[in-house]
Amino acid sequence: MSSKWRRFEVLLPLQFNDGRDVPAAWLAEAVLEIVDHFGAASYETQKLEGHWRQGGVVYRDDLVRLVVDVPDTAQSREWMKEFKGRWKTRLQQLELWMVSYTIEVGIGRRTAAFSRFGRERMDTSHSCAMRQPAPGGYIARCTRRMRHPRQPPSSKR
Repeated sequence: MSSKWRRFEVLLPLQFNDGRDVPAAWLAEAVLEIVDHFGAASYETQKLEGHWRQGGVVYRDDLVRLVVDVPDTAQSREWMKEFKGRWKTRLQQLELWMVSYTIEVGIGRRTAAFSRFGRERMDTSHSCAMRQPAPGGYIARCTRRMRHPRQPPSSKR
């Protein structure tokens, strides 16, 4: 059994265009806004470095990624479009990069997934959404905590 879901990834800048730091509380607010609306979100604290060209000049941004999986509906897409507009204005950006793509959420008794940062196998026993990015491993989102092979099994089951 599967349902139609859509993943949105939003790149949020860590600095305004004039070089001032974006307050950490603002970034937390952006995450919580999505959590309040959709019930969950992921926030990657690892800094991403973006490069872009405008008018013959190459610019560099330090960014973080906000990820949310939502039902693939017109209402979800419209809400995320409005979210992007609000935060583009608030963060004083020329553009705020947001991508979306469909994902499949499947239900299974036992699913093997692969770590995003390597090909080490992780096990889970509930539903996962998996896709294969180009080139590399798999990315999985599971409704139950995944156990890395190097972690001892939990005493609770």
